[in-house]
Amino acid sequence: AVGVLWAGLLGVTADAMWLAFPLFFVQLHLLAGRAGPWAVALTTGVAVCSYAAHQGGFTAAAAIGPVIGAAVAVAVVRGYQALYRESEQRRRLIEELTRARADLAAAQHTAGVLAERERLAREIHDTLAQGLSSIQLLLRAAQRSLGGEEGAGRYVEQARQAAADNLAEARRFVAALAPQNLEGTTLAG
Repeated sequence: AVGVLWAGLLGVTADAMWLAFPLFFVQLHLLAGRAGPWAVALTTGVAVCSYAAHQGGFTAAAAIGPVIGAAVAVAVVRGYQALYRESEQRRRLIEELTRARADLAAAQHTAGVLAERERLAREIHDTLAQGLSSIQLLLRAAQRSLGGEEGAGRYVEQARQAAADNLAEARRFVAALAPQNLEGTTLAG
């Protein structure tokens, strides 16, 4: 519609030729692929021919203006399109990088949690559980050596039972803190 209106103005006055420059940008923006540059070339030809018809003859000077205007319009639009493509590519890369960072942070968090669980399980097993086992063995030996003393033997048995209960609780903690991928596997596995 704008092109038809412009062509009508060209029939009335030769000065309408200069309206071709903004028309170039409209054509390049609205027409996809190679259709845009072809429309610009056609518009340039129509503008030059119309101006020549109004002036009563063709001159090189009348052709240079529209041709340079068309070339500038095509170059500006191509440059803008290249910048837009590069901007979109950067936007996609930034989104990809953001997702990768989030995945990495989640993986690091999970690894940190697993490492802390392993450390706690190792500490409980190596210190608390070993100490309770030793206490239980020592109390069993003390109970045997006391022999017939009923009162002391009863206290030793209570202490031994408390150590056995705490040892069972420590082993439960170690089992709960162990990595889940170890459940149901053998020592060799």
